[in-house]
Amino acid sequence: MTTPLALVAVPGILEDEASWAGAVEGLGHPVRVIANQDGDISAMAASLLERAPPRFILLGHSLGGYVALQAVLAAPERIAGLVLVTTSARAETETARQARADLIARGRTDFPGVVSRLARAALAPAHRAALTLPVEAMMLAGGFERFMGEQLAAATRPAPAAQLPEIACPVLVISGGQDAVIDPAASDELAAGIAQARLVRIEASGHMPHLEARETFRAALADWLQGLAVKASNSA
Repeated sequence: MTTPLALVAVPGILEDEASWAGAVEGLGHPVRVIANQDGDISAMAASLLERAPPRFILLGHSLGGYVALQAVLAAPERIAGLVLVTTSARAETETARQARADLIARGRTDFPGVVSRLARAALAPAHRAALTLPVEAMMLAGGFERFMGEQLAAATRPAPAAQLPEIACPVLVISGGQDAVIDPAASDELAAGIAQARLVRIEASGHMPHLEARETFRAALADWLQGLAVKASNSA
């Protein structure tokens, strides 16, 4: 029997391993969450590839999606499938870059206040009462230095939109219909630009569907993984 490939998850800004647990476990695949290292997005992708198994299924959320896109473009032979969660292939705008700089400046003196703002923005209104406090605790645990490094990496990220047709593996794109952090239309663009992409929009979710809508997220991922296994069996 063939051993199932590992699911390697790459977190978003100030996101921890536990945030993925209920969404990716119990699917018949070993799971690894690989934290981002210091440096720009390309350096993060190179570090990810150094620490990941020889061949695996890659999941990236938000900033982790930027890293995942660079990794699959750099080493397509190693990645059997790609899951892009509330992320984008768009270039950073000057407005967004300035907003990140403002957050860093404010975070030097009021990191809890910045975290409170980010946590609220990340969640759809219906989920704020239940999830704001745990999301804030997770982000605070990440610390300001990590926050600053990840914001700078996001601000200077590559814009691989023109390279999306190069991605030949099966891809699942998951977006939140109420995402106030990354425009859901960016997910539409990812799905349209990648030949083997499937788009799933979780309408009741914000920027963190793997936390806000775990069962729906997990069901979508399980269905896609089943199709991936069928394709692999048919080509064997």
